Amino acid sequence: SFLFLSLITLNLHVRKSTHTQTRAGKRARARNKDMKEEKKKTTKTTKKSGGGGRRRRPPPLFVVVSFFFIAFCDVDRFFYCVRGAIHRYEDAYFFSVGDAFIYRGGREGLFASKEEYYGDDWGVVAPGGLANGKSYIRFNKVAFRRSLDSIVENDDVDNDDALGRRGENEGDQEKKEEDEENAVVQAVVFEVNDRDRVGYVTEDGGRRYCCDEALAKTSGCSPGRVIVRPKTELVEEIDPETKKKKMVEVENVDWPWVTDAYFEGADQLESRTVDDAVSIEETGMYYLWFVICDPKLAGTTVNGQTAWKNPSGYLPGMMAANLPFYLFLSLAYLALGICWAINYAVKWKYLMQIHHAMTFVVSLGMIETCVWYYDYSNFNTTGFRPYFVTIFAVIVSAARKSVSRALVLVVSMGYGVVRPTLGGFAPKVLALSGAYFIASATLDVVANVGAIDDLTSGARVFLVLPVAALDGAFILWIFTSLSKTLAQLQQRRQMAKLSLYRYFTNALALSVVLSFVWVVYEMWFKVTDAFNEKWEADWITAAFWHVLNFALTAVICFLWRPMEPEKFVGNKSGSVDANDSFWMEEEMIAVDNELAASSSSGHHELGEDSDDDDGGAGKME
Repeated sequence: SFLFLSLITLNLHVRKSTHTQTRAGKRARARNKDMKEEKKKTTKTTKKSGGGGRRRRPPPLFVVVSFFFIAFCDVDRFFYCVRGAIHRYEDAYFFSVGDAFIYRGGREGLFASKEEYYGDDWGVVAPGGLANGKSYIRFNKVAFRRSLDSIVENDDVDNDDALGRRGENEGDQEKKEEDEENAVVQAVVFEVNDRDRVGYVTEDGGRRYCCDEALAKTSGCSPGRVIVRPKTELVEEIDPETKKKKMVEVENVDWPWVTDAYFEGADQLESRTVDDAVSIEETGMYYLWFVICDPKLAGTTVNGQTAWKNPSGYLPGMMAANLPFYLFLSLAYLALGICWAINYAVKWKYLMQIHHAMTFVVSLGMIETCVWYYDYSNFNTTGFRPYFVTIFAVIVSAARKSVSRALVLVVSMGYGVVRPTLGGFAPKVLALSGAYFIASATLDVVANVGAIDDLTSGARVFLVLPVAALDGAFILWIFTSLSKTLAQLQQRRQMAKLSLYRYFTNALALSVVLSFVWVVYEMWFKVTDAFNEKWEADWITAAFWHVLNFALTAVICFLWRPMEPEKFVGNKSGSVDANDSFWMEEEMIAVDNELAASSSSGHHELGEDSDDDDGGAGKME
């Protein structure tokens, strides 16, 4: 369908030049004469430069992009993949946190396994494939390698201890040897609501993660091990005396989940591998930490990988809703593209430059949603996100945002309705759109490529501020241009166009209000969800902007659809007014001066009813 729409528009584009802006009404004679002379000069210049007469226009850019999209679907496997639901660890170092060394192995939202799969083998893929109802975190050959310095240090300690052990009893010697041989790294899996059960809060408000002799006496933890307090759960039991059901609190000693990897012997360089799995029985945001409490193991690295699987596949829980969302949105863009292509083909005689720009925007929307759907579908199946696919999706998304904003801006200026060209505004529009493309692409690349976690607050603010500032510049320029265009149409009594622009203004105003309300909601959402406890609704914050953009694109396509000149510029009697044509730049300047003089004398207000017999369209809504 994507390729079909591209070929339709390419065929129409070749058949019809962009100069087929047919008008049923008569142009002013002076205007027609100027246009003919300019066309003759252009033709002579083309022939002199070797153009060979008629100028051949290149195919639309989105046609080339569509073929490129079809091509890369088969070659993306050759590009490097980023970490995703399959978390790889390649010589990753631990970081000092309080009294422990911690490496955070992952964080993802996981949905609970279906009840019928709780007791099944986690490593076996059911006949249903990845969507088998099982949810787990699986360790695959996770091993830890300590530094050579720690082994040399242990050898020096052994030599020193050998000289001082003459007065020690045999039991103390055996205990020391056992401690040396049982150097351990622990893996801890816990849900975000159980985060306070890992570690110990001291009286001064600090947090300790490792147990010592003093804490062992008061809390019962094991010295040299991470502090983990069992989760308390309410279990239904029958009272033996009353024979009635009651809820009793019991400790779940298996949660938070902990496993150990030992260095067997003082000279053992690499620990025993961890091949285990954690079955997910409750929906939540899960964390994996690797913890070291022995200072002698500083400099230890971790290797291997863990697979985080949801009941429907490898797509993380925070992104799971994006798969059906982009499927629905791509179908919506496809329906919009088909409707636009049909109208485009039927009314090809009445096409204007603005219609080609709108075709480009709709095509970019189709490409963007298709690529994002492919990206998430591939992620869900394999557990990896190829760099190439994600970067391509981000670039197309940034291009669509930039072109969409530029389209709204030039429409607000009256391009294609009031003025035939942008004149001196074209470089400024291109510059602002280019700056927005760079800022938006940078933000989206950092947010989507190479990681699945949220950005830190500082990084997000640093990258969001330029995008927000450029959005503000677009909004200010759009509404300033709209106000000017409405005033010019009111002054020239072009009521059909004035009504069109009033509908457009109302749609834009509504979108701005909704955007402001949603930004406030996003700020509240982020502030009140520091630990991602609302991760299941996180996808909505980004999905809203896609829906709003699609709605505004559909409104513009409807208002500026190709139509007969009588419907587009007709006055109340249904005929075409000679005033309803493109304005010369001198005329627009004259109208602007007249409006400025009227406003300074207080005799004119935008949207005010006309004193003419033709009346007006009333005050602007």
